[in-house]
Amino acid sequence: MMASGQRTVIVFGACLAVLLGGVAWISLTAVRLDRAELAARREAALEENVRLALWRLDSDLMPLVARESTRPPFAKALPPQPRSPHVRAYFRIDADGPVSVDGADVSALRPLAPVIERAARAEAGRPPPGPAMVTGAANQQAERGSMEWAARSKSYRQAEESAYSANNAYLGRDLTSIVAEAETMAPLWVGGELVLVRRVDGRVEGCWLDWPGMRAWLLDDVKELLPAAHLLAATRPDRSDAGRFLAALPLELLPGPAPGVSSAGAPLRLVLGIAWSGVLLALAAGVALLAGAMALSERRAAFVSAVTHELRTPLTTFRAYTEMLADGMVTDETQKTQYLSTLKGEAERLSHLVENVLMFARVERGRGGELTRPLGVAELLERVAPRLVDRAAAAGMEVAVAPVPADLTAVADAGALEQILFNLVDNACKYAARATDRTIRISAAPAGRDVIVTVADRGPGIPAAERARLFRPFGRSAAQAAGNAPGVGLGLALCRRLARAMRGDLVLESQPGAVFSLRLRAAR
Repeated sequence: MMASGQRTVIVFGACLAVLLGGVAWISLTAVRLDRAELAARREAALEENVRLALWRLDSDLMPLVARESTRPPFAKALPPQPRSPHVRAYFRIDADGPVSVDGADVSALRPLAPVIERAARAEAGRPPPGPAMVTGAANQQAERGSMEWAARSKSYRQAEESAYSANNAYLGRDLTSIVAEAETMAPLWVGGELVLVRRVDGRVEGCWLDWPGMRAWLLDDVKELLPAAHLLAATRPDRSDAGRFLAALPLELLPGPAPGVSSAGAPLRLVLGIAWSGVLLALAAGVALLAGAMALSERRAAFVSAVTHELRTPLTTFRAYTEMLADGMVTDETQKTQYLSTLKGEAERLSHLVENVLMFARVERGRGGELTRPLGVAELLERVAPRLVDRAAAAGMEVAVAPVPADLTAVADAGALEQILFNLVDNACKYAARATDRTIRISAAPAGRDVIVTVADRGPGIPAAERARLFRPFGRSAAQAAGNAPGVGLGLALCRRLARAMRGDLVLESQPGAVFSLRLRAAR
């Protein structure tokens, strides 16, 4: 039996380990996939916000840059046009350096004049941005970014055409031929300053942009898309990876960290937590079921072993005595009477054993009935006393019932209470048979809203090692039954079950001896 139980535990543990390992692997895989999906969605959201931000920034800048690119040369005698927003000054570079066209202070540009002239000459032969600059993308994302940049460059050229029309309307004449004499305005970074410059008749002229103010204005316009974005000075992109460059000005957009993306549906950790809770609850239920089944199997084996022993002894006595009586081997009347008395005692012992087993089975199946009827305690003790006295006399002991008030009434069942008292007296007769004081004392007294019935003996008492399993059914093996007082370990378990069925309880009180207290509800 022990080996079979160990094998069962080993097999169950192995299955449990495989199950937990599989669930853990599935959980880790799900977490990795969820993280990868969340990162992909976050990256996709970032790229979408970058695309929208670039379109918004170029849409803000294109009218300004297109208007300045289509402005007539400053040397032409034309009515002055109002200064565009975010333009610090208009200037041209003569032999003496930068000279203001509109009276603004351009002294900060004087040290930069040689650099501006060289940059303007280098920019003169450079073709305008167009789709030809964005071919050959290394991957799909870069190709999409380049296509977007080409589309924004096309919008910039459309903005230039609109600026031509606006200037023509303002000046009242067609400026196409006049502007065509000058080269296209080219944006340049010179010494940390952003300027638009062109060459006209061998000289350089342009406008000085207010970069700090423009940067604050542009970032404020896209802060709901990219709260941590930055704009950096850059050269005009001449490679396929132009996904984060502006088309209107040489600026690169740094979007900052990706925006937070909420998980679709229930969060994975919550789902996994619920799943793990269900798995653990199921495992706990399986462990409890297995433990209960093994405990029941052990109790059943112990019960069968103990009952077998309990039945073998009286049956052996029955067979031997009845054979001798039937064969006429016993002729002495006194000996016959003794044998018949022994047979009667064994029959009563078997009857008590069967009665306990049947009553326990009924209580276990919930068929014990509702054991809660008002009952006079004194009347019941008086009625059951002769049976208890006879049982004690058979063991050479006495039963002393203390006087009980006539009006003491408890909510109980007469049959169940009689069975409890008889089992307690029977146990006292078995275990206290060698005591010096051979009296079993029974008393009853009120205790608040309860009635306490006490059965006490002066025997050796209950060893501390056995108290934990004192009220467990079938707690005695055949070896224990053979080496000690007879019994299957069912009496006390049945007594407690019956007591609790009457909404009371049975407990072991203090030593010396064995003192059992039956607590019942007092009848109102």
